[in-house]
Amino acid sequence: MALGSKAFFIGGGDGTNNWGTSTDIDIYDTSSGVWSHKTLSRRRTYTAAVTAGGKVLIGYGKTTNGHYPELLDIYDPVEGWSTVTIPFPRYGVGAAAVGSKSFWAGGGTDTDKSRVTQVDVYDTADGTWSQTHALSVGRWSPEGASVGSKILFAGGSVSSDASWGANAAEASITVGTVDIIDVVTDAKTTATLSIGRGRMAVATVGNLVIFAGGRVMVADGTRSETDRVDVYDASDGSWSTASLSSPRSSAAAVTAGHAVYVGGGLGGDGATLDVIDVFDAVSRRWSVFSSVLTRARALPVGVGLGGLVIFAGGIPSVTDTVNPHYNWREAVKTVDILSFDISKVCVSCEAGKYSPEGRGT
Repeated sequence: MALGSKAFFIGGGDGTNNWGTSTDIDIYDTSSGVWSHKTLSRRRTYTAAVTAGGKVLIGYGKTTNGHYPELLDIYDPVEGWSTVTIPFPRYGVGAAAVGSKSFWAGGGTDTDKSRVTQVDVYDTADGTWSQTHALSVGRWSPEGASVGSKILFAGGSVSSDASWGANAAEASITVGTVDIIDVVTDAKTTATLSIGRGRMAVATVGNLVIFAGGRVMVADGTRSETDRVDVYDASDGSWSTASLSSPRSSAAAVTAGHAVYVGGGLGGDGATLDVIDVFDAVSRRWSVFSSVLTRARALPVGVGLGGLVIFAGGIPSVTDTVNPHYNWREAVKTVDILSFDISKVCVSCEAGKYSPEGRGT
């Protein structure tokens, strides 16, 4: 995530073992090119984070020993770092923000699924917690996004009683439900993705929210990656679909100017990917970028700052495609930084068509 000239890379797995979780926050200042390091108040993975009211908020998640961190870490560029207590700690939470308000939706613990519909709201303006409209379908790991005055929570997974246990967030059935909350009017509506799924790459560009790729899980245990892209247009509330160049989940989506870059991921054959797909919001054109990541990986973190597109970390290989979050032994330290002139506009071309290269630098 980004705030001002700084990109934040937060927590996650540290590669020491299946459940090695990290307290690290690596911060890259694009204005100086200098890296710095901070430490989270609690070790965690499955971390949720947003920027709200000019602050970075980091919360929820799960620790190595199955604990659920009770503190929300807050970075204020003026006042520095502080913490507040999370009223209902859990993991598998989707997060998004509008203005000073941050929204934390769904999730639970490995033994308690009573809060899978709950949406907590933390307002940085007055430091208070509240709750808003419940999710229409209780679920784990919905993808959060914001556009204009709207918050969206899309997709995610639903646990059956049979699948309840230590890997509750890796539940057996994905859903296509989208909950849309207008922060200004307090109105809530719902929509449905064209394919129910989780582990999507999500980004907002202009009035559009892009939900790219993902993993589909059905009741019989079948799991598959998809190339489907759903596009929400907040200007008129319409939805459209497109396709990535190949199926993938666990990719990262980054906005720079009027384009979204979707990098890395886990492919349909279980191999990690180095490809970068590009969506141009002006022409509504998809293409494959001429360069690739320096190392193929799933679960990279993507950050956009001005004309910079940054892909950091990730997992270079997956030994268990059912639960790639758990079964791995190596975390990538590689950071790819792409620089673009975001003043350029792609020449109008047919929507949805691929070209050998993406838009130029």
